[in-house]
Order: sequence, then C-alpha cells, then structure tokens
Amino acid sequence: MRASVLFLLLLISPIAAFAGPAIDIEIQGLDRTYRKNVLNYLDLEKRKDDENLTVTWLKRLHAKAPDQIRAALEPFGFYNPEIEASLTEKNGKWFAVYVVDVGSPLTIARVDVGLIGPGAKEPSLQQAVAAFPLKVGDVLDHQRYEEGKNAVIDAVSGLGYVKYKAEKAQVRVDKETNQAEIELTIDTGPRYYFGEVRMQQDFLDEDLLQDFVTIEKGKPFLNEDLLRFQQGLMASAYASTVKIDPIFEEAVDDHVPLDVSMAPNKRHRISIGAGYDTNRGPRVSGRWTNRRLNRHGHHSEVILKLGTTQRELRGSYFIPVVNTLTDRFATSAGYEYEELDSTERETTDAELGFVRRNLDDTYLAKLFLQFLHETYRAGIQPETTTNLLPIGGTLRFSQLEQSLFPQRGHDLFGDLRGATSAILSDTSFLRLLLRGEYFHPLGSKGRLNLRTELGTSWVENFLLYPVSLRFFAGGATSVRGFGYKELGPTDPVGNVIGGEHLITGSVEYNHRFLEKWAAAVFVDAGNAFSDDFEKLRVGSGVGLRWLAPFGSLKVDVALPVDESLTLDNVQVYIGFGAVL
Repeated sequence: MRASVLFLLLLISPIAAFAGPAIDIEIQGLDRTYRKNVLNYLDLEKRKDDENLTVTWLKRLHAKAPDQIRAALEPFGFYNPEIEASLTEKNGKWFAVYVVDVGSPLTIARVDVGLIGPGAKEPSLQQAVAAFPLKVGDVLDHQRYEEGKNAVIDAVSGLGYVKYKAEKAQVRVDKETNQAEIELTIDTGPRYYFGEVRMQQDFLDEDLLQDFVTIEKGKPFLNEDLLRFQQGLMASAYASTVKIDPIFEEAVDDHVPLDVSMAPNKRHRISIGAGYDTNRGPRVSGRWTNRRLNRHGHHSEVILKLGTTQRELRGSYFIPVVNTLTDRFATSAGYEYEELDSTERETTDAELGFVRRNLDDTYLAKLFLQFLHETYRAGIQPETTTNLLPIGGTLRFSQLEQSLFPQRGHDLFGDLRGATSAILSDTSFLRLLLRGEYFHPLGSKGRLNLRTELGTSWVENFLLYPVSLRFFAGGATSVRGFGYKELGPTDPVGNVIGGEHLITGSVEYNHRFLEKWAAAVFVDAGNAFSDDFEKLRVGSGVGLRWLAPFGSLKVDVALPVDESLTLDNVQVYIGFGAVL
C-alpha cells in the first residue's frame, strides 16, 4: 500500500512542478464598473491561469499592478488614487489584495471647443459645438469626451465637409491641482457636393443603370449616401463587386465626380439542398437562377422540390420596372402535387404580378392575377376539377435581431384574394389569411415566442373550392400535438376535408443554456372550421433547439392535453430552417 502511495506521489509531482502557482486576486474599494476595468488592465489577472507563470514572474506582475490600476481609473477622471497592495502566500496559494481609495475626481477647469474654416458659421454646426457634453466643473470622463468629439465631427462631415481636420484635440491634465483643460478645434475645410456619376461597365444597359443612381448631382457630399448607392447596386445581384471612387482632384466648384466600376456577377447560380421535417418527410430541392438574361436586367428562376408527400416545380421570370432597386414585374407558372391521408391534389397555376420589396428584405408587397387549375379529392367527395381566376395582394413586414439566438423580432403576413364566377371561375370566393409571430426577451437567456394564424373565407360552392385554398390546422407550425393538417371539418366518415375558417395561437418559451443550444416549452391551440365553430384543440410539449447562423434544428415532442397520455398520442416534430 505504502509503495502504491509513493508511486502516485512521484507521478503527480512532475505535473505539480509544471503547474503555475494558484492565485486569488481581490480588489477592494471599487464599484462594479471600476473593478471590471481594473481587472481588464491587470496583467496579473490575464496571466493567473498561465501554467508557465512562476513565483518570480508573479511578484513582478504584482509590482506593476498599482500603476495599471491607476491607468484603469484615469478614463473615469480619477488621477490620484491611493492604493495599498499586498501579496501573501498560505498553504501553497497566493493572495494578491489591492485596497483602492479613488480620491476626488479630476474636474474640468476650461473647455474650448470651436470650428474654423468655411463651415464655421453653419448654424447646425454651431449647435453641435454648443451640445458638447462636458462643461466647466464637470468630472473629466474620457469616454464622454470622445463621444462629444465624434458628434462634432459627424455633424461637420454630415454637411459635406468631408476634408475636415482636427487642428487641436487634446485633454491637458494637471494632477497637482486635480484639474483638466479641454481644447478641440475642427477645421471644416471646403464643402463638397456630388458631381457627375460615371458608370464604368459593359454588361448592363445604361438606361437601366441610371435608375440605380440614388446620388443627386449638386447635393452635399455625404458618405452615407455613397454607401446607400453602393448597397443598392450590390443588392441588385447583377454585380459581384462595386467600387465608387470620388475624384476630388477633378472637382469643379467643389462638385466631385464619382467613378463607379462594376464587375459582373456569374450569370448562372445552381443550388441543391436536402432536408427533413415531420410535416413533409425527407425532401430534396434544387434552384437554378439566371441573374442576367439580357442587358435590360431581366432574370429568371426555376425551383424543383421532391418529397414523399409533396412535389413542386415552378419557373419565374422577373423584369425590373418603376424603381429598379425595389420593383419587379413577375410572371410565374408552377405545378404542385400533395397527397395526405384524407386529401390529394394536383395544382397547376400561372401568375402575373407586381412585386415591391425593400433592400433589407424586411418589407414585401405584391399584387397579382392568377389562373388556378386544380384536380383534387377530399375524403369521400369524388375527384373534382376546378378552374379559378383569382386576383389579390400580399403584404409582409419582418424584422429580426441579428444574433445566433435572436430575442427580438416580428413577422407579419397578410394575403387577400378572391374570384367571381362571372369571370372565368367555376365558383366565387373571397379569402383572407393573417399570420403573425413576435419575439420578446425574458432575461439575458430567455425568449418568449408568440404566434397566431387567422383565416376566413366566403365560398359560393364549397364542393368546387380547391383543397389548396381550404384551411387546416395541426402540425409543426400550427397546433403541435396533432398531425400535419389533421384538424378541421370532417366528412360523414371522419375524413378531414378542410374548412372555411381558421384560428390558431401559440405561446412558447425558449431558454438558451449553452452557446448553441436552447430548450423550449410551449402550448398551442386552434382549429379549422366551416359553418359551426369547432372546439379549439390544445397541444403542449417541450423542445430542443440547435442554433446555427443559417437556421436552427428543432426537435419538439408534444401531445394533446385533452386526450389520454399514451405513446400513440405523442407527436415528434423534426425540422430545420430559419428562426422566423
């Protein structure tokens, strides 16, 4: 036994010899903000877990600590702190203690902020100078000084004085008197204006490109306008690179010409994907985009989706119109097939539409005229074919916090469409669908998800109303605890055939417990119905989320709360996609 213990000690001793000394660092006398900044400055704090740290180096770092503490307190105006430092060792562990008395903060005795140059008398610039945040008698705060200096510079450059210079920008500190003086002088230089925009490319029509020019000749030269111009050209997807060069040496009467050089994007883009979700099972998809069919900016897209229960093929053609940055005339044609337990459909459609969306893709508006041909079976209803000529519009507003785990965001969607039997339609109908989702933070790691879907329609002859337009509930994005499109009005033998109205709602809490993992608990409720209001069905469950920059993997387990707890009633949902 003694031999075994001796062997273990011999084994451990080399490891202990190479490990750095254990250190405990304590800062006394400072509030949380000051203490945090002090620890960021201390080399001892940065090196305390270094296995190569020796006792000799520990003592040297401790000796440097008082000066580093003083440097850490200076940005807050404390230039004369008193520091008591001690370093002791007990039972092999070292204790570094720093007792800090910050003393009186340094105050400002003089503030001299001014402008020189051609723009010195501009009223808005004088207002920016007057708004400088530090005044005589204030405590010197270097962060507020930098913010004030940048605010004056932003005001100057924001009026087109882009060649400004800081002639003087200094803070003089007198530790003996515990006072400071601020001197800031900005030379505005001449005011510049936008001149001629010269496009240098050979792959797009000049008339089309002029529609992308958001720079107005004669307007003040503003960097944010240049950035907006460049972002618009890049968002068009016609160019792979866009470079804008202001040629100041060619300025005439302070009007600066702009040389815009563009390199063409690859004409064709092909993408292939595969996925799985509980609603539709395994699937593969492909997308072929032709970004530039001609010099006039026309482009096209073909999408193919293949799954076990759904298949889709769709082709679209887009023509820039009105505001070429945001507006498109769109034509499309497509074929869809879907087979579920109670319904089966083949849908062919052709559509003419006008689409407007902003550059951030947070807003979309669409007006359309569609021809719809659908052959379908719903329950015991015999196979039926319906032709419709709907006209309608779609609106969508969305905003999402840019984060791996976004805690704020919303997505609002509305679609209104209708047709009349008087114009090339087998039946008349009017259909409205509203959908919304909202994120709200709960603490630093929590998120509340609220979701609802409301639909209503008026139909002249429900038997001639296509399955693709009817409302169903149930599934991963509807009422969890029930199968995909499992809820809704039924025929005499119990087949779900869809309804004219829909109401669903969901409350979900997500909690991030690791960097890329979050857990969820949720309650969903809703149903689809026609003449008589159907009982709202309720499902509840828990979920797990794997977070990624390109989407999240979701696994949910749910069951109906008004049915018995059996394995047959448990629903498992697996899906991958964007958060909203």
